[in-house]
Amino acid sequence: MSIVLLLSIGIRLGAVTWSIAAWRRIKDWRLGLLTLMLSLMAIRQILTLIHKTQSWDTVQFSSPTEIPGLGVSILAFLAVYFLKQLLHENACHLANLHESRATFKDLFDHSPDLYATVDAKTGSVLHCNHTFLQKLEHEEGEVLGHPILSFYAPASLERAKQVTNELLKSGQVQDAELQLQRSDGVALDVSLNASSIQDLDGQIMQSRCVWRDNTHRKELEEAQNRLQAAINQSSEGVGVYDLNRIIRFINPAHAQMFGYEPEELLGHLWTDLIEPDQVSQLISHLDPLPENTGLWYGELIGRKKTGERFYVEASLATLKNVNGHPAGVICSCKDITERKHQEIEREELIDQLETKNAELERFTYTVSHDLKSPLVTIEGFLSFVEQDVKTLNVEQLEADLQRIRDAVTHMKRLLGELLELSRIGRAANPIERCVMDEVAHKALDHLKEDIQRLGIHVDISPGLPWVTGDYLRLVEVLQNLLENAIKFMGEQPDPRIEISMRQDGNDTVLFVRDNGIGIDPAYQEKIFGLFERLESQIDGTGIGLALVKRIVDVHGGRIWVESEGKGHGSTFCLTLPDDRTEQSPSLSPHQSTLTVRTS
Repeated sequence: MSIVLLLSIGIRLGAVTWSIAAWRRIKDWRLGLLTLMLSLMAIRQILTLIHKTQSWDTVQFSSPTEIPGLGVSILAFLAVYFLKQLLHENACHLANLHESRATFKDLFDHSPDLYATVDAKTGSVLHCNHTFLQKLEHEEGEVLGHPILSFYAPASLERAKQVTNELLKSGQVQDAELQLQRSDGVALDVSLNASSIQDLDGQIMQSRCVWRDNTHRKELEEAQNRLQAAINQSSEGVGVYDLNRIIRFINPAHAQMFGYEPEELLGHLWTDLIEPDQVSQLISHLDPLPENTGLWYGELIGRKKTGERFYVEASLATLKNVNGHPAGVICSCKDITERKHQEIEREELIDQLETKNAELERFTYTVSHDLKSPLVTIEGFLSFVEQDVKTLNVEQLEADLQRIRDAVTHMKRLLGELLELSRIGRAANPIERCVMDEVAHKALDHLKEDIQRLGIHVDISPGLPWVTGDYLRLVEVLQNLLENAIKFMGEQPDPRIEISMRQDGNDTVLFVRDNGIGIDPAYQEKIFGLFERLESQIDGTGIGLALVKRIVDVHGGRIWVESEGKGHGSTFCLTLPDDRTEQSPSLSPHQSTLTVRTS
């Protein structure tokens, strides 16, 4: 047998065998048909060769080209090879397509949004995802083929019809707020986004609808609205500031506390609302460094739109974003000026009470001592009176009785002045405008005889200040000061008393100056105490200056004495308030200056 012939038969049989193997792997009917045709062709050619030669041993070919059907066999072999490659690639594409389809279906079914395809003519649902069924609690058979409008809540049905008509006209709908209804009748807030699918003629065939469940967002919005309403209605101020200290939100109470409308403060620095010297202290507490807490609570001094200062109780905290980084500051504050004033008044009352208690202790001791003295005198001279009666010593009897009368008079005077002192601040006379020129002359009239007898020159400066107060008590003040100057004039050859005024800063000071014996600086505070007498040989009860101080205190003023010491005279100074003086926006009443005003 010729080698060429065997090669031809081998090629044919190899092509058939390889084609059958390829078909078994790919199992495509087209490749199977081609393999069958190739096999039949090969068998036919082999039989033809055998028929022609009638014997395997006599078949001779000088070249492959003489073998019938060899070229066709080779071409068929190549066709099978390329077809197999093409079918393999096609199979890979189909596998990828199936995988993509499965992925898309998985995404489609498990998307958090509700998807559905709706027939444009009938309005029935053609396809829907698993989320649609799950959210509305339906089975697939209860949805497919049913009108999409039947799944809307009754309250939203008319709006759904309008949106459907809009979709058919424009081919698109965006963020339409609607309500779908679950199988149990519960409504779901959704937003609809839909687009149309058109045929080659531009006619709308279907619509793709996507509903996003807004129930949670609506609940958050409602909660936010409730919180917003509560903050806006709160009597406490609430504000939010960014890291640049710019006000981003402020409720009406906060703005009104500082005398503004909320719109006036948005975009402005919150640090402009407090005293500048407190800003650095606050920032150091709120500085978002790891070692700082980002919290601050305390009292501030705020500044209103009018410039008025007031006390603020504030709580500030650092706001953080989702990453835990500082994003701003939230503040809660309230006006505590009234409470602060009450605290200050309470402290003042406590101080006054402590002072009164101390004064009461001294008063009790002093009164018991000073009242005891005339009683001892009376008791002693009563024994002398008994002896005088026994001895019939009428002259001595008269002298002893006079001593007893003097002691009784002194006690009566003490009791009278103590009673007068106790009445100050309780039994008040009418409050009126008092021109101090008239007050000074009135006091001078009460002491005219003593002044003329001692030859004292009294100078009253014109244009003295006027105050609002108790006229009779103010006369009593100047009268006591004049009496004190007369008593302690000493042996002054040219006795003088001056009633005048001077300006000490913002204070107008009224003073009574004499050129008498003066007061040692060590006793200048002590002399205003009860029963304090620096010169025992000079007649007096020691209550006069205590009475003066009490009257001045009740009027809200203050009194003090100035003297360089013995032989240099004394100047009694006092300030009294004037209710016409405009009240400054001071933080506490005790810090305001008590002044008098010139008429």
